[in-house]
Amino acid sequence: MACARKDFRLGLIGFAFLTGIASASSFAEPPQPGDAIAARPDPEGQATRVSVGIFVVDISDIDDARQTFKADLYITLRWKDRRLESPDVQRKVPLAKVWHPAFQVVNQRSLERSLPQDIVKVDRDGNVVYEQRLEGVFVVPLDLHRFPLDEQLLGFRVVSPNYAPTDIEFVPDVHSGRAENFSVTGWQIGTTAGHVDPLVSPSGRELAGFKCTLTAHRQTGAYIYQFVVPLTLIVCMSWAPFWMSPEQLGPRQGIAVTSILTVITYRFVLASQLPRVAYLTRFDFLLLGCTILVFLVLVQVVTAHGMLTKTQPERARKLDIWARLVFPALFLLLVLGVFAL
Repeated sequence: MACARKDFRLGLIGFAFLTGIASASSFAEPPQPGDAIAARPDPEGQATRVSVGIFVVDISDIDDARQTFKADLYITLRWKDRRLESPDVQRKVPLAKVWHPAFQVVNQRSLERSLPQDIVKVDRDGNVVYEQRLEGVFVVPLDLHRFPLDEQLLGFRVVSPNYAPTDIEFVPDVHSGRAENFSVTGWQIGTTAGHVDPLVSPSGRELAGFKCTLTAHRQTGAYIYQFVVPLTLIVCMSWAPFWMSPEQLGPRQGIAVTSILTVITYRFVLASQLPRVAYLTRFDFLLLGCTILVFLVLVQVVTAHGMLTKTQPERARKLDIWARLVFPALFLLLVLGVFAL
């Protein structure tokens, strides 16, 4: 399973990379090799140091089924180009007129720039600052096996398609961080962390890259009182026949069958509100276990009635007494196994 997830991530990254390269929403057109400005400010063999600052303004949505999330970012790039030194304290220059990393967001599905123009700020010492605000949808592989107790890693991965790690040295910028509050509901978002993360392109070439990640913890409280509590009441309702006389086959059997149908209906009602994935989550195991327990209640009711018809009323009553203890214990073990282990 771990290999399958790894292959999925690699395939997703490769597809997103190709999509990002062809996308019209990339930061800027890379300089052409024949243009003088295309040359890096540092000599061959010495990497150009580029600091990357990603400030997460907002995360508005996390889509479990589509494996995406929506975010609002403010990106800052800083590098030094001594060729741009001048007496001016600070000036604004079009991005296309200076050398720049021309990096692109690899895992973007859609991206829009908020700032109207691509310009850079250059001081008298040749320090260049590029700033841009981006809003978009980003692809991220989610592992929902532990749902609703899962923890996800959200990230933004950028690469420079024209340069190898030996050409550009990406480093975290001090202006990285996140806003105090996000508009996304049902999640608790942690702090940001940035690190160098080179990417191997489909052609086998290693590209300079950088990745910024945030940890997202799902808030389970809503799932407990919206889904788990009603399910618990349905299971407890199915135990009512254990306190009824074995002779009352009709009412006992009616409660057991009704409980089974209620659990099945409840499962269909929840289908639109739970993650649609091809594997079982922890909550799926809880639903499956509850369905089996309710079915076993029906088996117990029929078995007790069979003992009664064979003139074994004492054994039928003892079976009910044991069931009063065994079924709650099995349900408790099921809940502990799903949510505690």
